[in-house]
Amino acid sequence: MKRILLAAAILFFPATNFAQTTFATITGLITDPNGAVIPGASVVVTNTDTNYRYSARSNDTGYYSIAQLLEDVYDLSADAPGFARFEQRGIRIANQEVRRIDIRFDLASVQTAVEVNGGASLIETEKARISDTKGADVIKSLP
Repeated sequence: MKRILLAAAILFFPATNFAQTTFATITGLITDPNGAVIPGASVVVTNTDTNYRYSARSNDTGYYSIAQLLEDVYDLSADAPGFARFEQRGIRIANQEVRRIDIRFDLASVQTAVEVNGGASLIETEKARISDTKGADVIKSLP
């Protein structure tokens, strides 16, 4: 009789605690302004209390996932070449929460910086002085 009750208990009350965890996850989709996915974007989640950083990259379909987060407040930032940096601050995560934060990048503004190092000697423009003279023989032989 005990075996029957034990078998019935196993069938009717399955063990649901084996795969549970106390960690949270942040996941989402990364797209550009037109809605196209962006593979290979870098995503960093920073714990505001400990300054510990968790990082991931978006896969070929544009999805990212950062797991094993403790309950706390986080800042999220994402970067991709050619796009403006995405930042979201003050994300409060609870235990066992799966938070979806989709990232939509804006186009970055084009910035150009020109830096000149060294160069030729300067031309003296303040005085009308000639420092090279030619003789009559040289001038006569000019074409």
